[in-house]
Formats: sequence, C-alpha cells, structure tokens
Amino acid sequence: MERLFRRHWKLTGDGSRRYYEREYCIYTESEANNEGIDFKPWKSCREGDWGLSTDGYVAECIKRREYKSKAGVYPKGVSYNLVFPYGQAFYSSSYPERGSLEYRKHEESGTYSSVSSKPQWKLERNRTRTKNFVQAYVKQYLGGKLNYEVLGRIYRSDEENPTIRAKALLKKKYIKDMIDKELNEILIDKGINEGTVFDMLLEAADMARAKERASDLLRVAENLIDIYGMKAKKEVTQEFEADMTFLEGLEDKVLLESGKIEESKKIEQKN
Repeated sequence: MERLFRRHWKLTGDGSRRYYEREYCIYTESEANNEGIDFKPWKSCREGDWGLSTDGYVAECIKRREYKSKAGVYPKGVSYNLVFPYGQAFYSSSYPERGSLEYRKHEESGTYSSVSSKPQWKLERNRTRTKNFVQAYVKQYLGGKLNYEVLGRIYRSDEENPTIRAKALLKKKYIKDMIDKELNEILIDKGINEGTVFDMLLEAADMARAKERASDLLRVAENLIDIYGMKAKKEVTQEFEADMTFLEGLEDKVLLESGKIEESKKIEQKN
C-alpha cells in the first residue's frame, strides 16, 4: 500500500478559499483483495467507490462528472470525467473501450491533479496565462522598467501576493527558457545575434586600448550577453548556479550578474 497526501480547497461563506489536506491509500489489486475492498473498473465508479486503474492499482473515486454533447458536437453521447487521488481521466459513452488511467505514470512524474501525467512544468508552460506572463515581462524588460505586481496579476488576477508570485515564477528554469526564446525572436527581427554581441565586445576592447570611452558599448554588450544566456552555467543537484564571468581589460574588469536558483517543490492542489 502507498499513501498519498493531497491538498484541496473549499470556498467559504465570504468567497475565500479554505485549504485542507487529506490522506489517500493506493493499493495494488492483490492488496485490495487481501484487505477485502470491494472495487470495480475505474470507468464504472461513482463518487466514493473504489476503482481499479488501467495499470492495476486501486484507489477511491473522488468525483464523477457527466457532460452531454450538443447536437453535431464530437464526441457524441455522454462524456465522463472521473477523478482519483492520483489523477483523472475522460471516456465517452460512444467509445467506451477508449480511455486510460494509470497511477504509476502520475506517481513517477509527481502530477496528481491533471489528466496528463506529464510533469507540472510542462503543462504550465503551455497555458495561456504563462505565455501572457512571459510576453508582458519581455515588454517591461525591454522598456527598462519591471512592475512585479502587474506581472503577478497577469498570471493570476486573484493572486493575494502578486509581487512574490512573479518573482518566484522568474526563478523557474522553464520560465527563464521561455523568456530567452521570446527575447531571441525579438532580437533576430532586429538583426542582432550572438555574432553581433561578440563584435561589440571586440570593438569595446579596441576602444579601450585606444583609450576611448568603451563603457556605453560595453553596457549594451553586457545586456545582450544576459539576454542570450552566454554566461557559462552548470547544473548541480536541484540547483542551477551561474558561473561568474569577468571581462578582463575592459573598464577595470566588469563583473556580470551571477545567480543561484533552487527548484521549488511542487505543491499539488485541486482546482
């Protein structure tokens, strides 16, 4: 038997959310039989029933929803959504043989609230709110002024601490990758690439040797280095640490930004 703790929420009388945690037991088919648990195939479950997953695990059905199709809409008939502690699945009355629900795939990825068993960050990067957040950040970044409160509310309009939410998102690797991609596309449209950045650095070195002012050009190059992620990075266990890079001989050694990002623990919650 395996134990799974899930965080749920309920709306209170004043419209706020009250969070609570609940423990669920997951049995193999043989364990469920030994415990005398009466279970059935997951597609046949009602709320409160014990259901057998496609890969042979038994758990309590948390919820069952039914959706009737409108005329001319695929799939025809009734679609069913069944929610279990480790994930959920759909199947249609028109194609009852289709549909799969596998506990072990969800357990391996740590994704317990979705139909998909993909890791949560892979699901999140495809959501509209995440794309809107990245696009807004890039516009603010290029405009030279960041407003974390606005960014946080773009991601979630009901966020209680939008500034904290925005800064936490910006530490996540998949968000940083999305930002890099968005910035690269904009710079390519402007005719700027990594080769252009190296040309700027070489020109700045020549100007420094000639005792001319290279600081303005160097600052532009530094910003573009940040945008292109040209600082050496190495991955440590659950950490990403940026190596510190020095541009020796240019304006008395310019220290580029270094950062350390720890992967945040996933908190699964029922939406």
